[in-house]
Amino acid sequence: MNYLIYDKEGKRQGELQNCTSIQWKPRYNDTGTAEIHARKTEDNLKYLNGECRIVCQERREILFIEDVLYNTDEIEIHGFMNNLGKRINTTTHTIKNIEGDLFQLVHDNQRGLDINVPELKGIDVNIKGGSDTTYETLEASFLEYCKQGGLGFRVLMNPLEELNTLEIYEGRYRPRAKFSDALGNLTNISYERDYSQYKNYAYVLGEDSGEQRRSVIVDRHKEGEEIRELYVDARDIQSEYEDSNGNKHTYTDEEYNSMLQERGNSKLDEVNKSAYKFGFELIPDNQIAVLGSDYDLGDIVPIQSVEYGIQENERITGICFVEEANKDVQITLETEIYSGEVEE
Repeated sequence: MNYLIYDKEGKRQGELQNCTSIQWKPRYNDTGTAEIHARKTEDNLKYLNGECRIVCQERREILFIEDVLYNTDEIEIHGFMNNLGKRINTTTHTIKNIEGDLFQLVHDNQRGLDINVPELKGIDVNIKGGSDTTYETLEASFLEYCKQGGLGFRVLMNPLEELNTLEIYEGRYRPRAKFSDALGNLTNISYERDYSQYKNYAYVLGEDSGEQRRSVIVDRHKEGEEIRELYVDARDIQSEYEDSNGNKHTYTDEEYNSMLQERGNSKLDEVNKSAYKFGFELIPDNQIAVLGSDYDLGDIVPIQSVEYGIQENERITGICFVEEANKDVQITLETEIYSGEVEE
């Protein structure tokens, strides 16, 4: 890949050259990082500092240089792929619509921060009842709410070559980008089932309501499967809530029970993480699924092990590009299981 150097005014200074290694690690709803080792040439000494940005030309991702170590023969650079950690939110903001309210959070706390906030895409992902955030970094709010909503965020050079354009986006389901041991693009497979940790039936008890607590049952056991029960205390979920204007509202029974169901499913997923371990390695570039064409960071791809009879969906949460001098680029993918619904 090609890496370009820009100053903080957005003027291109040249191409990153004379590097012995580059580790470029974008993330979906986390902060991407990079580590670069470069020779101590005149240009590298001049431009590889906290006043410049490094842009991956093919992916448009931006590295903000945060740490520079000068050794005898080389310069070692570390940085982050967003600059949201440089501002804190000094007032209370209620986050309901994740895209719109996080963009507003940046608008209200920009204070000269070198970042461009574009028009909204209209992503309809919301926090039920809203959630307040105050006196934490903008980055911390993006990490919390984008993860909660299954969204990604990044700072890019846009198609008009404007630096530091903020983006919130949603990965898509890519059914054609299939990974399987039968296709040869899924390897190093391991599989473990710890039945002592497995639960498939949850009693979810909500707030106190008179003589009886509000409750629902989440039944996920399959036909012929032994029922393994779990108790979920969800008394923190209240049927009444207050909006940003101080007005009180009450969820309908259907809405409240839906929140209890959601909590029960979430807790079952959480406890079962230690009961079900499916390890594997994806081969990023192959004839079936090509990175950057058939799928990319944040997308959801189907995984299948014919040997163990496993089929699941995984989200691509991270990519690591490693470039060493005179060697091909090595690519590894990081994933996490995706249990939500997908659109075919």
